Amino acid sequence: MTHERKGPDFWRGTNLNPLLVGAGGEHSVYSLPIGDGRVAKINRLFVTSYLRGEITTEDMKQVIARRKVRHEALKRSFGNTHVLDEFSDIFVGTLTSEECSTLAPGYSPTGSVEFVPTVMVLQKVLPELEKDQPFPMRRAISLGDQQYAEQRFDPTDPKAFALYEAASDFLVLGKGNMPFVSRTDHCGIWVPSMWKELSGSEWRSPPMREFAAGFARFTHETRDNGEGEALDLSGENNAVYLCKKDGQEADVKLLDVLYPHPVLTMARIRNLLLKANKDIMPEFSTSEKMQLMNGVNYLRMANGIIEFSEGPEDFLNPFPQGVSWRSDIWRRVFTLSREGLVERGLASPIPNFL
Repeated sequence: MTHERKGPDFWRGTNLNPLLVGAGGEHSVYSLPIGDGRVAKINRLFVTSYLRGEITTEDMKQVIARRKVRHEALKRSFGNTHVLDEFSDIFVGTLTSEECSTLAPGYSPTGSVEFVPTVMVLQKVLPELEKDQPFPMRRAISLGDQQYAEQRFDPTDPKAFALYEAASDFLVLGKGNMPFVSRTDHCGIWVPSMWKELSGSEWRSPPMREFAAGFARFTHETRDNGEGEALDLSGENNAVYLCKKDGQEADVKLLDVLYPHPVLTMARIRNLLLKANKDIMPEFSTSEKMQLMNGVNYLRMANGIIEFSEGPEDFLNPFPQGVSWRSDIWRRVFTLSREGLVERGLASPIPNFL
């Protein structure tokens, strides 16, 4: 591999020389030169929270214990063969004062280096995602692209916004009908544009239908936590579809779909959307705006998979019957979501809309 290490050197002082192979919103992912191939996912969010005094090592241990329970629920829901095994533990990185200040602006260093704990997740490498494989591998299509619907289209385009409203009505609220558009003409509203690479037969393939059936089971398995947990489908390669090739059957692999701490739940999604539906809408914090956006995107994507796989499963629906939804609910949701993205520095305001 020829990957260049960037960002903080979490491995300073160790005898390992891992290669940085990816970075999402939560983890920095490194390829470890041990055994038959492993990746280590270092949680950058916990590093920042620890430096800010928002989380302790004991808190992280509790997160690890809870993650093991959630991972077992994931395997029971989607099937052992579709979920990559993992091992989680506390990892202590040796960071310079400059690296600490970059990760947590305003942090006051106590010395030239800091020993900072975080959570590390170890997994086997999925061969189809390795760039330097000597043999041709099955094509892997990521089911997320690091973006949300509210980042993918121009809401000032009346056609695109009408599609966003109709798709959200159907896939989130169960109202009306699915908009009739081709797989390549959905503006990335309910699925990433890369999903257009999946043919109709691939959508209806056994692994995709098994994937679709797992959502309701996972909600049930985790029902003691806020009536069921949401999953993180938006990250690149969090979940991948492996195409059929040369005697190898198609498959779906779940690499990193457990929602980051603090976990987003069905009850939380419901309460936030009902809050946005009030006649006089209360103020939303930045965190609430981001959770609302994550929640409606999860329902759109999960229910989109259920719809397109044409299986027998019902949609995920955390909302009570008989709610009178405002006609402008999706304009409100889009506005709140975009405001949250702007406040987090992840998007620019849209003139004449926000």
